[in-house]
Amino acid sequence: MSDILFELLKFTVIVTVIVVTRYLVPFLKSQVKGTKYEEFIKTVMDAVKWAEQTIGSGQGALKKQMVVDFLTQLALDKNINITAEQLEVLIESAVLTMKEGV
Repeated sequence: MSDILFELLKFTVIVTVIVVTRYLVPFLKSQVKGTKYEEFIKTVMDAVKWAEQTIGSGQGALKKQMVVDFLTQLALDKNINITAEQLEVLIESAVLTMKEGV
């Protein structure tokens, strides 16, 4: 019984991540176009590329932590209010975009 619940929970998490990446991220991007957040979103992609080039493939947790630390400090310096969850979504979106080669 617990295996079934675990698989159901895993499926739910996967579907949630897909829905957030597919619908919420583009919506958020359209809402911030032309604002100070637009530059920050571009910086997220650059930071993800920087971490990939600096560390290379593998060690995803280390790269993610480097990007989170860098972007958190940048947001504080530029007085951009962003939650950890929003930052997480932006980073995951940048990683997905980079993997797809878009």
